Amino acid sequence: GVCSSELWGNTVENAQCLAALAKYQVAKGKAAPAEFTGSLTLPDGTAAKFDHAAPGLWRFRDDLKPLSIATEGTGSVFVTVRTEGLLADGQVETYDRRIKVRRTWKTPDGKPVDPAKLRVGDQVNVEISCEAPGLGASDVLPDVAIVGALPGAVEVENPGLVASTLGDRASTGWARRTDFLDDRVVLFVSVGRQPTLYRYSLRVTTAGRFTLPPLQASSMYDPGVACIHGGGKVVATQAGR
Repeated sequence: GVCSSELWGNTVENAQCLAALAKYQVAKGKAAPAEFTGSLTLPDGTAAKFDHAAPGLWRFRDDLKPLSIATEGTGSVFVTVRTEGLLADGQVETYDRRIKVRRTWKTPDGKPVDPAKLRVGDQVNVEISCEAPGLGASDVLPDVAIVGALPGAVEVENPGLVASTLGDRASTGWARRTDFLDDRVVLFVSVGRQPTLYRYSLRVTTAGRFTLPPLQASSMYDPGVACIHGGGKVVATQAGR
């Protein structure tokens, strides 16, 4: 299992494992079996019924009004809430908090890419630089996750990461781990005072208008270390048009 000595999964898997163990411990400590009924009162005033025999699942769309739950009987009731959505334009606050992370798109020959003038089939080379200017010369910020969410127009071309230094100002850090996912690239790095550059390639695969999410970076264990920067729009057309 996820919590065995042979395997520790990612943070989400570990959280799910701990939640399952917590439910098991609560259920194990109860002498009386669970036997209850309940209702979830919806924003429009109607009630959705549930009981101990089977879980209930409800979906709501574009409604932030309060919900209420009432139960009768014995046993524990567990509630899980999952939210999904997209931020409206202009709602993202950009900042550099002890680290500075920047993303640049370039053509294979090193020229800047205009995100509004992409064509299906184009190769885009992504360069991400990261630094912590306030650190001492020999200090580092460990366990920093850099999340580069991808617009829907592109896919990862080659899941191979190249790290290099930036001239005389360079650090010698390398990514400890990289995750190339369908919708994002995640780098786990240590950040020093001098900048380090990481590169990977994308391929434009879909025509249309898309949102380019901002680049995000944060320390996995220190919430005071974080950066959000960039973002915008991407327009891709079919080749030859």
